[in-house]
Amino acid sequence: MSGADDAAIAALVRHWRPDTEVTRIERHFAGASSDIWMVDAVVSGAEWPLVVRMPALTLADGGLAREFDLLRVLADTVVPVPEAYLIDASGRFLGRPAMLIERVAGVADRKVHGTGASRPSDPTLSLARARAVANALADIHHVDPTTLPLPPADADPARSAIDAIDAQIRRHEREAMPELRLAMLWLRENAPPAPERRALVHGDFRPANLMIDGSRITAVLDWEFSHIGDPAADIGWYLTPYYRADHLIAGAWEAEDFLSCYEARLGAFADRAAIRFWSIHAMVRLAAIALASLDAFRAGESMRIMPSAEFVVGPLLATLAEEAA
Repeated sequence: MSGADDAAIAALVRHWRPDTEVTRIERHFAGASSDIWMVDAVVSGAEWPLVVRMPALTLADGGLAREFDLLRVLADTVVPVPEAYLIDASGRFLGRPAMLIERVAGVADRKVHGTGASRPSDPTLSLARARAVANALADIHHVDPTTLPLPPADADPARSAIDAIDAQIRRHEREAMPELRLAMLWLRENAPPAPERRALVHGDFRPANLMIDGSRITAVLDWEFSHIGDPAADIGWYLTPYYRADHLIAGAWEAEDFLSCYEARLGAFADRAAIRFWSIHAMVRLAAIALASLDAFRAGESMRIMPSAEFVVGPLLATLAEEAA
């Protein structure tokens, strides 16, 4: 084991099961919203693969305790989630809230449909994975939101999301970004009406947050942005132009293929205009996350640093130009 936090992580694990022997702790550098450690443990002679996850304070929209409770409830649904073992909501062990969860089989790779190492050479398997992803999102949106430990949906999810992202940008930007101001104007002028149907929204649904084993989704991870709202928000996030190369398969699995599969599984129509709004909102949100990530890094609240928000400005402006045309 190596790293200054190993003793604290081992203590957290033993708080869950005092008879646990921790045999390996390895820092996992993935994502910008959490610090993650892979832990190998032995409990009563049996091997237990574990994960310790500690969200950055400024990046998680919801509380870790709420996410922990949500995982417990979702374990009784068709949505695949890791088993949630323990939460340290007070930050007693690591100095910040953290939770201990199951480590499931599979690989989380944001480029699993694009050029990533996890993309199979067999096109049949690629399409099977793509369908599994669409089905998993439909299953999330099929969960009865009234059974979940989440606050009620906002009366107008789109307007609330615009106000929240505008406040986040203004709070974290070090100098004004006129491109984002332009995008905010477009969002306010094109916000869809409140949806007739509210659903569980994951908030960051993409292959990077899915454990994929063969053609199966073994777990949906990272629920810190989950809420009750417009299901089109998840679809727009997944189909945003910025992620096109990662989430679709050119010529074989395009946006309409994803939507047709999703609609067949859910048994409901997906509002294309709302999806278009949320897909542009997604790029503005990516810029806001980048700004917040830089602030968290400066404050020492996260060891991960994202690129400048300018990484998404080009695709954002190109999409707005298409809309204008």
